Amino acid sequence: FAQYWVHRLQHSIPALWAIHQVHHSQEQLTIMTTYRNHPIDIWMRGFFGPVIFMVLFGLPPTVWLPLTMLWEVVINLAHLEVNWTYGPLRWLLVSPVFHSIHHSVEDRHHNKNLGMVLVIWDHLFGTADTGSERPKAVGLPGWRVRESILLHFWAPIRAAVRFYRGLPV
Repeated sequence: FAQYWVHRLQHSIPALWAIHQVHHSQEQLTIMTTYRNHPIDIWMRGFFGPVIFMVLFGLPPTVWLPLTMLWEVVINLAHLEVNWTYGPLRWLLVSPVFHSIHHSVEDRHHNKNLGMVLVIWDHLFGTADTGSERPKAVGLPGWRVRESILLHFWAPIRAAVRFYRGLPV
């Protein structure tokens, strides 16, 4: 639940979107797309997602490892470029097809399928697109980040500054 709202805010607040764009700029989904993030993005997901959930609900540390492993498996599989929908489990877990729609370049898919592990939040809050086919293209047209850790760090800062100055991003 917490992760859904953090992710939704990342798509709604210009400064957070500038940071999150590094993740969305990849033009081919792979497991490595999961890890293509700005350091601030990584911190926000790691802290506000599973850690807060486990602490707030008082889950014992013996449960943390299995839940964290499930979390990692689901989000890594979600970024694979395969046509898996998980059949009946598609109403519970984020599948590669469900999540690829989130990365689509098509306007109708923008801000859809924001859930990271569970699809229930997208259905509950009206952001679900239950299409059964992968989009034709993913990425951010006109916004590319070259493969460099330094550029991954700098690009969002530059984009945020340009946005707040009223310049084209």
